[in-house]
Amino acid sequence: MTKSDTNAPTGERLFFLVLFLSGFAGLVNQVVWQRSIKVYLGGADAICSMLVVFVFMLGLGIGSFIMGKKAPLLKNPIKILALTELALFVVNLIVLALLRVDLSESIFAFQRAAISVGIPIKVLYGLTSIAILIIPCSLMGMTMPVAAEAANRQLKFKRSWLLDHMFFINTLGAFAGAIMTGFRLLPVYGQTICLILAALLNLFSALALRFLKTVPLESADVEREIQLDEKKSPSDSPIPSWWKLRDEEIATFFLGFVSLGYEIYLFRVIPLIQEPLPYTFSMILSFFLLSWAFGVLVSGHLKDSVVTALTLGTTVIFLSPYVVMYDRMIALDISATFAEISYYVPCFIFGLTFGQLLNRFIKSWGSDVGKFMALNTFGSCLGIVAMTMAGGNIYHAFNAWILAVIMGLVTVWLLMRASESIPVKKYSSHVVFLAGVFLISLLSSEGLASPHLSQFYRTYSDPVGVTEIDPNGDMLWDGLWHSRLSTRNDHVGTSNWFLAVVPALCSNSESIDNALVIGIGTGITIGTLAKYSAIKKLEGYDINASIKLILTDFSEQTLNIQSNPKISFIWQDARSGLALNEKKYQLISQQPLYLKQAGSSNLFSEEYFKLVSSRLTDDGVFLVYANSQGNQAQLMVVRKTLESVFPYCKSFMKGYMFVVSKSPIVFTRESVMKKLEKSDELCNEIKSKFSIDQVMNWLDAPDDKWKKCNMIVKDDHPVLEYPDEISRLSTSW
Repeated sequence: MTKSDTNAPTGERLFFLVLFLSGFAGLVNQVVWQRSIKVYLGGADAICSMLVVFVFMLGLGIGSFIMGKKAPLLKNPIKILALTELALFVVNLIVLALLRVDLSESIFAFQRAAISVGIPIKVLYGLTSIAILIIPCSLMGMTMPVAAEAANRQLKFKRSWLLDHMFFINTLGAFAGAIMTGFRLLPVYGQTICLILAALLNLFSALALRFLKTVPLESADVEREIQLDEKKSPSDSPIPSWWKLRDEEIATFFLGFVSLGYEIYLFRVIPLIQEPLPYTFSMILSFFLLSWAFGVLVSGHLKDSVVTALTLGTTVIFLSPYVVMYDRMIALDISATFAEISYYVPCFIFGLTFGQLLNRFIKSWGSDVGKFMALNTFGSCLGIVAMTMAGGNIYHAFNAWILAVIMGLVTVWLLMRASESIPVKKYSSHVVFLAGVFLISLLSSEGLASPHLSQFYRTYSDPVGVTEIDPNGDMLWDGLWHSRLSTRNDHVGTSNWFLAVVPALCSNSESIDNALVIGIGTGITIGTLAKYSAIKKLEGYDINASIKLILTDFSEQTLNIQSNPKISFIWQDARSGLALNEKKYQLISQQPLYLKQAGSSNLFSEEYFKLVSSRLTDDGVFLVYANSQGNQAQLMVVRKTLESVFPYCKSFMKGYMFVVSKSPIVFTRESVMKKLEKSDELCNEIKSKFSIDQVMNWLDAPDDKWKKCNMIVKDDHPVLEYPDEISRLSTSW
């Protein structure tokens, strides 16, 4: 930036630093909120990501709308920006306090009351998220409109492309905040420290703005302030009408719909390729923001190319399902890298288009920025809901094609509404090209979807994720192996089978009135337990409702559990389900969840185990499967956490299974042989496959090495999900 671009060169660096730190703090909050809100709302990672992103964008829209209308009336925008950052400091500390205080009983009591009057649980989760986060998110939405007004009137930024630089710096800070939190800050320091850091950055920004040197208002500005103070008629005010939308503003609404709809699409397909790891959300969010930011930065230095950008964006989105299929089938690192980069090309185009639409008619900086951001973010909210709830129930390729159709229609609409600045003849080739893209994609859609669905995978889409059955009968959820369909009883002896047999043999009860399986999968665990004559009734929790279709399509391979009179299903997240239902169980078995998987800490934390303990009878047993994939440090932390809640614990299968109880656990040769004397279907199944010596070998020999572990899993610190970090920390034990 040259000195001619602003009359306050001494303040512009500090001003841009404030924008960077404000963006950094905002995304630290968003990433941590996405994790911490799960404790109270439950849900899969995809649902919680959608809820937090939705509320974040809704708040940005509300804040932009409010401040956009007021920006031209502000006498001292810099002061208002400082007060906004100070308010964020205070409000974010209040949100932190709410998340830190144990409000679970109050919240779950409220949820039970709401459900009893017929409010759907998903609607309740959405309303609760909005209630907690809408105020800080709205304050964040106010920052850019008031910053734009301050830059124009007090720092004397005159060229519209400087506004693009402001968006770039703010979004670059957001990128840094998201990636630092997901990869480093959260696993090392935990949620509380991250939220305190974000609040302190808001405080620093507020204090820094108080020392920002600005140019005194010129006579024209003073006269304008006097006119506004005298409340002259609207016709005398330079503020444009807020209720009359221009073509560019309508276009930016739909651009927001496509942009965030595409982000939700990325949240759905990238875990299929790179696995749903704890930093996957941060990574997708970070590179989405970075690509968007560079698009905005470039937009101010190009001639008007909105139609070309929209045409290119439509084409790239249409092609993205082919890239996903290619990426999943090709294992070459170089090819995969190019494929993954291509996912973010539309994000660059979204930023480029947003910047160019804004630059077309920017006059009143604060007002126009506020209105544009409001329309863009309200469109984003609609895109999030549509692609998560409606789009989550269809094959993911069609999500991309729906978004591409919408973007293509916006392009054609802009051409039809073209003025002299957009000559139709010049862009007639774009229309022909788009028509060709639509036609080719429609003709090839069956060719893409059918082989992918039948030859390679059978796919079941749900808002919580994508479940697939491959040709070998393996079930994958968001790209991670989960369990396997049974063929001629080949499930006997598998880990899912052991998850039923081990707690059954450890149980001290001659008769088990109520047993629970957390995670239904392909039904092996709950179906095996149903064969045990001592169990009278079984319940199964699973958040993935698409499993109902798998149970119907593969009834024999899922042990016919859907028609078993012993079994009932609860299609809900188990943590919130247990909190909402005070029923007690004599046996609980928790199905596999990779310890490295995003959200696993929610089912392995001390707080969660205390909840399970409250739902377990005094003589009941609880089996936890700890799939660490060979990471011994993770197994030690799981056992240490279990023993902080349950007084009795036994280890099975080399530490991959822990059975805990409030009463002594009896697993001796005599107790096992006595149980196997029964002639029920399960006991016969065990005896046909294993000798008594082999059964006794399931129990691990006593091992005191785990006692050196000085760490337990807390809701506030989900370090369990980061194998490398927990291995590094274990060297100090």
